[in-house]
Order: sequence, then C-alpha cells, then structure tokens
Amino acid sequence: MSFTPPAPKLGNVCVVDAVNGNPATASRGGLPFLTITAALAAALAGDVVWVLPGTYAESISVPANVSVDGLDRRRCIIDRTAIGVATDIVTLAAGSRISNMMIAGSTAAAVQLRGVVIGNVASAVMRNCTVSIDHIGAGTAVGVATSGGTPAANFACCQYSEINVSGSLAQIRRGILVGAGGGNPIFEASLVLVTRAGGAVGTYYAAEVSSAGASLTLQRGTYQGPTGAGGADVSQTAGTLSLDGTTLGTLNANGLGFSAPSGTWTEWWGDIGTPTVGATRNFRSGTATVQSTELGHDVKKPQLASASLFDRVLGLGVGSQAFSRCESRPAAVRLRTPRLLRRSQAAAREARLQQTSQPR
Repeated sequence: MSFTPPAPKLGNVCVVDAVNGNPATASRGGLPFLTITAALAAALAGDVVWVLPGTYAESISVPANVSVDGLDRRRCIIDRTAIGVATDIVTLAAGSRISNMMIAGSTAAAVQLRGVVIGNVASAVMRNCTVSIDHIGAGTAVGVATSGGTPAANFACCQYSEINVSGSLAQIRRGILVGAGGGNPIFEASLVLVTRAGGAVGTYYAAEVSSAGASLTLQRGTYQGPTGAGGADVSQTAGTLSLDGTTLGTLNANGLGFSAPSGTWTEWWGDIGTPTVGATRNFRSGTATVQSTELGHDVKKPQLASASLFDRVLGLGVGSQAFSRCESRPAAVRLRTPRLLRRSQAAAREARLQQTSQPR
C-alpha cells in the first residue's frame, strides 16, 4: 500500500524549483514549477514567485504587481549564455519587483544585450540583485536600462544591488542607461562597475543619462568605469544627472562640471564673531543660540566625491581646551583647498601638544 502526501498549500505563492519542479503537477499555491516563466504565467497580481536555488536558462517578463523573490542571490541564477539575438534578460512591468537574484548574460554576437529593463521607475523595483553582463561582440551592452516613469520622492527603482558590465571592442557599454523615454529613476546604495578588455576605445560608462527631459539620481552608491579615453564613471549627454552621497571610482565625470569649482557655500556650526558675507546660519543643525566657540566650515562646490576631516575646538580658553574629531563625507564635493585643511589639522595637533605641555 502506498501513501501520497497531500500537495502543499501556499497562498498567493508560486514556487519554482530547478530540481523538483514538474510541469505536469505544478500549480499556483501548490507543487513547484520547473521554470520561472511557467510560474509567472500562472501568477496573479499580488502574487510572489518564490525561486529556489538553481540555474534558470531563460529570459523573463515580470507582469504588473507580481514579485520574483529568490532564496539566495548567490544561488538563484538566471543565466543566458551565447546569446545570438537582441535580448532583455529581465523586464519589469509597473508595480513588479525582483529581489535576491543573480541575472547573468554573455554574447559574442553583434546584438544588443541588456540585463534588466525597468519598465516603470515609479513603481517597479530591483532590490538586492546582482547583474553581470559580458559582451565581447560588436553590439551594445547595458546592465540596467529604464523606460519611463517619475517616482515619488525617495522611491528608488534599484536598491542594494551590484551591476557589472564587461566587454571589449570599440562599442557601447553601460552599467546604467537612462535613454529615450527612460523616465526619472533613482538608484540607491548600489555598486556599478564597467570594465574594458583590450586596446579598443568605445564608450564605457558606469552610468549615463542621454535623453532630454529625463533625469538620473544616484544616491549613496559607488560607480566606476575604466580609466583612459572613452571611460567614465558617470556621463550626461542630455537630461539631468544628480549625485547624492555618491562615490566615483576614478573621479571621472566625463568632462562634466563636477570636477571644477563653481560658486561657494558656507556651512556654519555657529558664529566666529561676525559671519562672513554670504554665510547662512540655516546650515547649522539645531535651534540653540550660537556660541562664539563654535566653528564654521567653508566649502567650494561642486567637486568630485571625497571626504573632509577636521578638528573641532570646544571650550576655548586657557586650561579648558578640548578637541573632538568630526568627519564629513559629502556627496559630490570636496574641499577646494584640501592642503589648507591638512595644515589646519596639523595646527590643531600642534595646539593639542602645546596645551598638554602647559603647566596646570
């Protein structure tokens, strides 16, 4: 006598299993599907397609308001190799989501290859994913492309993800591309790396906005393209590019104004006597009355990402000096005169030594 266990019941979930999936028995909320494509065909709006570890050799289109969630992004892999036709490996519709997945693709053909296309940056999300694209042929390669939408403030269509694009030949390679109809995406806390093999030039950019009316905002991430001609961390051929808490790996903004001073602002932690012309107290945190012992910090803008480190003097007066260290990591700025700042640090250290050597 044999016993057949009852099929599992999972509400609003379609399971995908590269080992035990069976097209004949798979069902929404029940036994697993063999492919992500089959599970997406069965999923309804609001469902989650739960992907178990394995390699899935398929391209997928995630319908509106459906999520694809891998168990572990190092083990749940969508892998397309030796691609011979123009391919988008993952396409996200409005309200859809993909998370905890690795998306990989490679080709040597003269075709366009894009890892992920985010169809509506106002509601679709890629989160905690790795995108790896290798294109050694005569075609365009893009890690993540966008195609429309204007998000609400602080809604990021890509979060905590890693995007790697590699290639050769004098071709177009982009980690992120906001092209025609690309919308106004925000990428947050992501690492984007574009590398080039061989001596060919081409254009190899970690991130680019290239459409009038579009905007690209990069928040709290690292973006790096190759050094040399045709390489850049970021590029803006049209539209708007905004950097917020962003590190540029080679300090190369493709000739944009981020690398040259233009104007001045002053950050004040208080007043040192009478504020200088143009100083704004609003930069000071809090609402307490300013003290003459507080410090102002004058910064030139907008320059490439760097960090400033300086000493703050507290309790001025003989026998009462104390020093605390304060570190600032601005988004797309660095001090116009970092050497002066370093001399200020040296002066502060010397003052500490003098203070400790004074008799009490």
